[in-house]
Amino acid sequence: VQIRNLPVNNYRTQTILDIGEILGVVTEIAFDDTKTQSQPYVRVKILFNVAHPLRKSKLIELPSGEEVTVDFFFEKVQMRCYNCQRLNHAREVCPLLVKARQDKASARRSNAHADLSDVNLVLKKTDPLYGVLQEEQVGVNPLTGRLKIDPDVLEEMRRYLILVNG
Repeated sequence: VQIRNLPVNNYRTQTILDIGEILGVVTEIAFDDTKTQSQPYVRVKILFNVAHPLRKSKLIELPSGEEVTVDFFFEKVQMRCYNCQRLNHAREVCPLLVKARQDKASARRSNAHADLSDVNLVLKKTDPLYGVLQEEQVGVNPLTGRLKIDPDVLEEMRRYLILVNG
């Protein structure tokens, strides 16, 4: 792991060890206190659980009271989900994204089904034939796309019901 954005005057073995332990168990630090630092980062070898999300950065408070965001760059990581930061799957198969897509598709299907059922109703609640006939008897035939009962016949039935109940 490369630890980046650490202020130069805080390049100490103990500081780097403490920051590295935020991620996991530090096994090796590629840093020498006696030599000048020529790169803008320090490499640290860390053992960590790949099922947990990777941490990209950490806000730390320096002994001076100043707060600094230290960035972590993981070298030689072959597979990484950039959605949830886990190493055990790629973004395309991220369980969080898959679940979100499934929920969205389910909501779309249920909304489309609800819209179709309301739009295709022949008998509204205000219709005199509502309750006398069932929607299956007068609805649209799914094979032909035509009404099962001719609209003229339905109108005649409505007039008859109004006269009888009138």
